[in-house]
Amino acid sequence: YPDGLLKEDGVFINGMREGAWEEFNTDGSWQRGNYKHNVREGEWRHYNKSGKLLKFVRYNSKGEEVEFWNSGIR
Repeated sequence: YPDGLLKEDGVFINGMREGAWEEFNTDGSWQRGNYKHNVREGEWRHYNKSGKLLKFVRYNSKGEEVEFWNSGIR
């Protein structure tokens, strides 16, 4: 981000996101999951700035959301 905070952390292969990634939001919340050929895949977990699990979203191999769970925590 312009203020120097980390926006995302992961590996690019041939210009595409691959493997485990963490993505950080300006409000301190963040999410963790996997990419395959630049497409979200599998389970992505979303956390608040205190590290409490907020929700998870599961994606199929096409990057389509197939399951969602929300903890109700903010």
